[in-house]
Amino acid sequence: MDGLTQDMFRIQIETSLESYAVQMGASLLQSLDQFDFLIFDGNVPSVRDSFAIGNISVLAAESNKNLDTAELILTKMKRVGLNRKSKVLVVGGGVVQDLATLACSLYMRGVSWSYEPTTLTSMIDSCVGGKSSINVGDSKNLIGNVYPPQTVNIEPDHLRSLPTRALIDGVSEGVKICFARSDKDFQKFVSSIPDPRNLDATALGNAIETSLTSKKWFVEKDEFDNQERRLLNFGHTFGHALESASGFKFSHGASVALGMLAAIHFSRTSHIPRVALLSEFCLKLLSPISQEIRGNARAVDWSTFDSSVRSDKKNTFGFLHLILPNDSGFLEEIKIPVDDNALESISASLKHAIGQVSS
Repeated sequence: MDGLTQDMFRIQIETSLESYAVQMGASLLQSLDQFDFLIFDGNVPSVRDSFAIGNISVLAAESNKNLDTAELILTKMKRVGLNRKSKVLVVGGGVVQDLATLACSLYMRGVSWSYEPTTLTSMIDSCVGGKSSINVGDSKNLIGNVYPPQTVNIEPDHLRSLPTRALIDGVSEGVKICFARSDKDFQKFVSSIPDPRNLDATALGNAIETSLTSKKWFVEKDEFDNQERRLLNFGHTFGHALESASGFKFSHGASVALGMLAAIHFSRTSHIPRVALLSEFCLKLLSPISQEIRGNARAVDWSTFDSSVRSDKKNTFGFLHLILPNDSGFLEEIKIPVDDNALESISASLKHAIGQVSS
């Protein structure tokens, strides 16, 4: 048995809305007769579009993560006759999860859903917490809600077909979560990936479990994202704005990694040992796609970047809210006035981060 599957795990998530298990195990598609409807990413090689139950295939593109696509899902759910006791299975990555979470929460005020993530990002991060996030125009993740699944099943075989870029995306989110949680979790995660320049899908089981255990703490401590869980937005103000400003040429995970490097530069904390270790890890992680980053950087519209930073959903009237390392190297939320100087410093920090990787 290979390194990815030898250490099976089960993590119980307790929230006020739902108690559910996240476990590594055989694909839920093998027990499809337990469900009434399937929402899936048709691009996943192990998923076929011929099923005995009602289903809808979703193209997992950022441009489809909107209310129009959610309406298509809801319309199909109604057409096949789902009721409030129906059970929905969702198979796909973060885009499919976001759309399905929102649709399942809205259909008849809520139907139960189970989730099988198919990307490393969804396995290592988004499968825990039950958050949905939908884009509106150029604003990423502007609307959404919290609606946990009944169960989450991680089938590691899905990782075998993923390109290196998709593995980089997932590891970016995982190292962010563990860095935000504690030194112990951060060191454990980094140790599980000795060389982030050479990711091996069959050696990521420990990293997934460490990240989800860290994420569990945040979700149970701050279910609705009001205090501690907000620290998981580290790198996201910079990263989300970069995605929007590049027309989503930058993937989410790579944008978050660049966003963390930008936040480190902005906060002038690169000399602090644990922050320096994170910076070194991110630079190595992004090095295999450095040419891609250099090319995509030419497509960035910096005026769009500024407007996206201004409209970040964490902001309050007249103030930006940034998650930054403090003088001790741990994360905290900083509130700064929105003005041209602040926006110039934020964009300069991201440009610096891009230059670090692509030089």
